[in-house]
Amino acid sequence: MTNLPSFSEIRNQFENYLLKSILVETLGFPLLQEMIFYHFGWQEPKRKTGKRLRPMLTLLSAELQTEDISIAYPAAAAIEILHNFTLVHDDIEDNSDTRHGQQTLWKKYGVAQAINTGDYMSSLALAMISHSGSNRPELMMSTFLESSSEVTKGQHEDIKFEKLKTISEQEYLRMIGRKTASLFSASMKLGAISAGADEQIIDKLGEIGHQYGIAYQIYDDYLGIWGDPSKTGKPAGNDLIEHKKSYPILLGMQLDSSFGEIISSDKQFTPAEITKSIRLLESLGMKGRIADEVNKRLAVGKTELDTLKETSGLDTTRLIDYLYSLFNLVKSFD
Repeated sequence: MTNLPSFSEIRNQFENYLLKSILVETLGFPLLQEMIFYHFGWQEPKRKTGKRLRPMLTLLSAELQTEDISIAYPAAAAIEILHNFTLVHDDIEDNSDTRHGQQTLWKKYGVAQAINTGDYMSSLALAMISHSGSNRPELMMSTFLESSSEVTKGQHEDIKFEKLKTISEQEYLRMIGRKTASLFSASMKLGAISAGADEQIIDKLGEIGHQYGIAYQIYDDYLGIWGDPSKTGKPAGNDLIEHKKSYPILLGMQLDSSFGEIISSDKQFTPAEITKSIRLLESLGMKGRIADEVNKRLAVGKTELDTLKETSGLDTTRLIDYLYSLFNLVKSFD
């Protein structure tokens, strides 16, 4: 393949397709359209939109088989709309006031309309998959529905964990395998299905997506404590403030019982206590442990993609490059 578009060009072309698709589907319902546009970041030109990493994985997985990645646009749109439906409902379930530096949908428009908009987005995602034009519609639909079911089960477990004082590392990894990694897996599988890949390649890309999805969630957990507020749109130590049992917090609870008691309580952290808790996690070696776990899974994923390249002849270089670009801060965890 020659003269392939850059990652930013792929993203921008897909963004236009996604916006136009939702614009058409919501004609005649101005408030619904306004709410979806607000959530996606399309109302204000200078506002950052989401990374669109899941549809990018769909499109780059399709690119392994064909230069015409537009055939995977419907599947990529379905994945992104499904992901954003979960965010709308998650923000209500987590009582989150902000996302990407602005009010969440429910905070701006009310809980009832936010729930309904999320429901509509779920239905729209399903419609996009059903009209994907794939020559294997049953496989497309079953892959999408399985992922949707797994994401919901993962959110169920995540909410349940909030009430539990102790959670094992394996329980947590199983939960994020459903809530986060299943959608990464489906993103790559749907791209391959759209492009007509054989089932062996489809399944292998699904396995690779799962590995990267686990790594990405652990990395996101790192950002929930040590992330730059100007980039994350959330305050430093946000996961501590919200008493989330994220990966570093969970491991910290296992290593320090007094820290575990604080996290399991309803106590509100003061700024000084947040700083103290962050320093405690650092003294327990959490940054290094998280970096090791993330890099281990990245290495497994890359090895699998290299093997796929050798056995199938597919050029996985661009897919690898994009996946690693998602973790550009992982190397040092400074």
